Amino acid sequence: KTAESLIPGTYVIVETVVPTGYIKAADITIVVNEDRTITYNGVSSTSLTIDIENESIENSVTISKTFNDSYGSLDDVTFVIHADSESGAEVATLDNTNGFKTADSLLPGTYVIVEEEYPEGYTQYENITFVVNEDRTITYTGSVASTGSGTTAVTFDVENKAIENSVSIDKKFDDGTTDVAEVVFEI
Repeated sequence: KTAESLIPGTYVIVETVVPTGYIKAADITIVVNEDRTITYNGVSSTSLTIDIENESIENSVTISKTFNDSYGSLDDVTFVIHADSESGAEVATLDNTNGFKTADSLLPGTYVIVEEEYPEGYTQYENITFVVNEDRTITYTGSVASTGSGTTAVTFDVENKAIENSVSIDKKFDDGTTDVAEVVFEI
């Protein structure tokens, strides 16, 4: 955009609409002098062009996925990041194909990670809520082990637990015998 016929004085150029996915450009101060020259960064000229480059927002969320036994498969696991709540819009899918890491940077807001697919025989992991702040840092204060809270790269340590089960046998004889010393069962 061009601004023409500015009267002498100090002006602050402010980016008022920021493209989605980018950080607001820093404010720029210029001075229009009495002789109509424009001073910016100590240089005066009658014509001034300022190149402004927006920095893209970059941050990442990673799931470090493990199981409490050796039978679980990462191929059977999918996490979905939702905006605002567990029923909010899907923002990203984290699975074994992308290393359980977000491919796109997340814009400021609140997000919920939901483990939507997990191996049969394991418990579903609790939802994880976190906040992406205006400065791109990610804040998390829940009970899930994590590293990087307050930075732009956070890793959540998630462990699925196998569903425990047991089998008990109550052996009885139809003639009332109670001696079971000679009985053997195998699984």
